[in-house]
Amino acid sequence: MSFPLKVLLFLALETLLVTLVKEWSAGQYCLGIVSYKRSPFASPSDPQSEKPSYLVDPWLSAHERWWTVLFGVLAILDGAKSLARWTMWHAPLPFMGAQLSSEASMAVQVCVGVIEVMVGVAVLRLKKVALPLGLVVYGFLLVSTVLSWQLLPDWVEHYVVARRSFQGLSPRPGEIEFMQALVPMGTLFVAVVATGWLILIGRRAHHAGAA
Repeated sequence: MSFPLKVLLFLALETLLVTLVKEWSAGQYCLGIVSYKRSPFASPSDPQSEKPSYLVDPWLSAHERWWTVLFGVLAILDGAKSLARWTMWHAPLPFMGAQLSSEASMAVQVCVGVIEVMVGVAVLRLKKVALPLGLVVYGFLLVSTVLSWQLLPDWVEHYVVARRSFQGLSPRPGEIEFMQALVPMGTLFVAVVATGWLILIGRRAHHAGAA
């Protein structure tokens, strides 16, 4: 879709939420924001209106931390990218040591994206399921990267070329070699950091559930 169409689609969805749904959005749910109707007398300038006020769930506000919110937002962002990226450019992904077909690669990306978004939502809500679900995602990512190590350089080359082609450009000198060195180690690093981060979040979710 062109940029103007993307903007129009976004505005249409926002208008639907603001005018028809009004008191609920996916973001409000994830962040524990609830709305309630104020008394008309709370707005003397417009006593006929019942504008909603918004509050954060006191339990969630008391137990979440900036680093739990940050992880949840990053997980949703990365999962959403996995869900959508293949619609713009696609280089078949090596997975668990095997070079997948284009169709199978897309299916894997969509599944991983859906589960990662679920992990992000569970983290934002401090659900105990966030830890086992997240360990499955990032554990698979870690194991798959190790098993596919020899296949990754060729995939990175195709990925960079496809991404630059989508942008109407050619790869910059040395870009492919740089990405071939960075992506495998970077993927392992992200998986390890995410796993450790999730363990801390899992402990906080456990203590919050016991409170």
